[in-house]
Order: sequence, then C-alpha cells, then structure tokens
Amino acid sequence: MSTVLAAGAGATVARKQEDGPGPDTDALQMRYDALVKAGGGTLSLPAGTIKTSLNLHSRLVHLRGAGRSATVLQSADPARPVLQAQYADAAWDAVTISDLTVAGQGRRGIGFGHDPDQRALHSGRTIFRNVRFQDFETCVLRPNGNIGLWLEDCQFEDAAYHIRGTSAAWNGQVMHGGVLIARQCHFQRATAAVVRLRSEVAGSGQVTFEECLFENNPGSVIVLERFEGREGVPGVTLRSCWNEANATGARDHRLAIDGRAYDPVFLFARDVAAIELHDTPPGKTVLIGETSLTTRASALDLFEVVLADRSATIAHHEARLFGGRTIEGTTHSLTNANLKNEGPTGGVFHLLPRAMVSRTAVASANDTNACRAPILLRGTRNLQTRPAADAILPGEGRSQDILLDAKDHVFLNALDTLAPDQFVLWTFAYRRLGGDAPELQVTGDAAISTVTSLDRTDWTTLGGIALARNRIKSLGFWLRAERAGQIRIGGYQLLCFPTRQAATDMLNARLFVERPVGG
Repeated sequence: MSTVLAAGAGATVARKQEDGPGPDTDALQMRYDALVKAGGGTLSLPAGTIKTSLNLHSRLVHLRGAGRSATVLQSADPARPVLQAQYADAAWDAVTISDLTVAGQGRRGIGFGHDPDQRALHSGRTIFRNVRFQDFETCVLRPNGNIGLWLEDCQFEDAAYHIRGTSAAWNGQVMHGGVLIARQCHFQRATAAVVRLRSEVAGSGQVTFEECLFENNPGSVIVLERFEGREGVPGVTLRSCWNEANATGARDHRLAIDGRAYDPVFLFARDVAAIELHDTPPGKTVLIGETSLTTRASALDLFEVVLADRSATIAHHEARLFGGRTIEGTTHSLTNANLKNEGPTGGVFHLLPRAMVSRTAVASANDTNACRAPILLRGTRNLQTRPAADAILPGEGRSQDILLDAKDHVFLNALDTLAPDQFVLWTFAYRRLGGDAPELQVTGDAAISTVTSLDRTDWTTLGGIALARNRIKSLGFWLRAERAGQIRIGGYQLLCFPTRQAATDMLNARLFVERPVGG
C-alpha cells in the first residue's frame, strides 16, 4: 500500500501478478480510495478474477484491466452491483472503464446513482471501452436517468436487461433519459430487453446505436416508454446495425408496460418524438401515442407493425423492398426492390396521398385508368362499377363504386401478352366504404404481387413492383371477397419496364410526389 499512497496525480496503480488471484472488496476499495486521495489516475487491474463490490465515487479515477478475457470482476455480494457509480457531482468529466469483464449471477453489473439505501444521485458521463457484461439481471442500471453513457466495442450477453434507465427527480434535481451512445457493440441473449428507457423529463433524446449487432435476443431489442423528446433535442437513431433472430421468445418473454403485457418486438415506442433507422432492418414494431418512425436505406422485408396508434407516423425513404408483405407506413422513395423473384413476392407499399402517374410517357406496355367511366369486372360473376362524385386523382371528379358479394372473385383485365423478364410497376387507389375488406392481388396467368387487404376507409394509394420472369398472356388486378363489402376505386395503372433501375427511376422521379387536388 505504500506504493499506492505515494502515487501522485495521474499515476497508474497496478497490483503485482504474484499477489494471488485478486484482492477482496475491502482491499480493492482501499486502493481506489488511495488513488482518489492522491489526486486521481488509472487503477490498473491485472489478469485474474477479482471479487468485488466497488464504490466509484470520484471522476478522477479510471479503471483498466489487462484485457477483456483476462481481467474478470465478479460480484462479491449478489445483492449488490459489481461496480456502483455514486459520483458526488454532476460534472461532465468522463470516467473510463476499459479492457475487462464484469460477470456474475447477481442483480446488476454496474449501478448508477440513487439506490433506496444510498442517496447519491449523479450518474455522470461514463465511457465503457472493450468491456464484457454477462450473467446479470441488469447489466447496466441507471435509475436516475441515462445521461452520459458511452459504449465502445462492448459485449453484452446473458441478462434480462442489458441497459435500463429511468428518468428521475430527487432532492430538486432532474436527470432525463438521453445521451446514450453505443458504437460497434454486440448485444445477445437478453431475455426481457436489450435497452429499456423510460423518461418523462423534457430533453430526453440523443440515443444512438452505430454499427452494433443485435442477435439471438429472445426478448425485445429497443423499448422506449414515454420518451419525451422535444424540438431541438436529437432523437433515437440506429445506424448500420445488424438485426438477426431477435424478439423470438413470444409469451414467455412478455414485458408489462403501463398495465398491459406485450410480446417481444424489435422496437417498442410510446410517445417518442423521432426515431430513425439508417441502413438498419426493422423487425416487429409497436408504436403508441405521438410517435414518429423514419427508415432510410433500410431493408423492410422483416418489418411488421404489430400495433400502431392512428397518431403514430411511419415514413420510409430509399426503401429496400424484398417482397412477401405489405409495408406499413408511407413510402417516399425506393433504392431497390423485389430481390426475391420467385412466386408472388413483389414489394407492396403505401404511397403519398394522390400520388399516381395519371398521364405517363413510358414507351412500354402500360395501362392507366383514372376511373372516369364504369369498369367491367369479370370473374365468378360479371359486374360493372357505378360512378361516384368523389375522386383522389388530380383533375378528376369521379371514382367508381363496386359492391362485392361473399365469395366473389373478379378481375380487372389490363395488360395482354407481356414479354418475359419485365419489371411491373403498379398503383391502385381505393377507399373501403363498408362491409368486410376484400383482398387485392396483381395476377393473371401468373401471380405477381403479394395479397393485400383493402381495409382503409380513407383514400389510400397502394404501389408495388415485381419481376415477371415468364411470358404472360394477361395481367391485371384481382379482387377477392370472403364476405360482402363495398369499396371505391379512384384509379389504377400498370407500367412495364425492361430493368429494375428504369422502374425505380420512374417511381422516384414521377410517382413519389404529392399532387394537390386539381394539380
């Protein structure tokens, strides 16, 4: 201890390798406290297993192990965290903890701030670099906000929660649930959630995950409850992250949120002002309240909206559609689509209101119908639509009503003798008037698109893009009704292109544009 006590400010204090497998809690705490008293520095921990419940109370002292696989800090008391950060002030001086493993079968790996029996509030800015957390109920717990948590090249595994934070007001002080930055981290085997933040404090925001891997988590991935972002505060961003085999635990891994149980999902958000996913494929999603989700250059073949309130918004830019499902939300632009080219797997999406090419100069097979006049439909019975003084297309004043009986299958024939290897772009504008929602598929003597339910009561424009590999004698819109229902058709079109790029260029340049009435 004489060496420790003699160390000056900025010193590095190491324990000799021959001292044994590791000091007990009291000895390590004495080393830490001595370094604080000496003015701060880095407490260097050797290889081996150290059982401890270390109280971190100074921003002047950092911890550094001999390597993530070499130095292992284990819980000396399962009821207490391995590391307890209880800084005495709220300064932004960062404490760095690096090159070690925090392991054990206790309640938490590292706890911050206020516990019922320990009244320190401040979490402070902490940087974890090359640290592994494993075998805890919660790896990182911040019960008084989450502000100032940086994770770089860290590994999280085998826990109920990897990161959990809650905003708090205590003794007149407030900490919100933002400023969480994770880069190149790996999260796996979280049974409840990878990240769960609840913050009702203004200023919550700037939660960023970059180049992180989320995989094999049976629980949810990102759970944000009442995350009250405000204008001017950065939102929640996932950029270039991997999503594989997550939210697979079903009922056994449900979360209780505001008195309701939810099955695991990739993203759960309640009252979150801005969430953006860049080059990150979303999975199952729940959006409640005034929540906004935007995807950019993201693959959407796994995206599934389990629940979304009417006040929630979903927007997709440079969407990568791989088919097989109808993409919820509004698609503003595409970067590519339909890489699955077998069977009815064409990508189907929702367009901006009134977004249709009513007059096109495409020099290929095309059919456009603005629904000015009645349409003849053929199938299990032949019937004709009837005009309605209502329209969605710019410059048009009429649409067409159709009443389908139970078990009706009718076909709006459009294109004949379609050459092979053509990319088919289609749009269909409708609104449901009553009864059950019929199903729509682009088909003929070959199924092209996936099946879509026409269930929206407001004017809605569907779009799709698919590859027709074989020569097709006929192609058009097929409506199927299990029970009686009435819809209004505002217009439709089928356009064919020799390449995917030509179809995508048409969509981005001429289709994804909102046109006002009469425009």
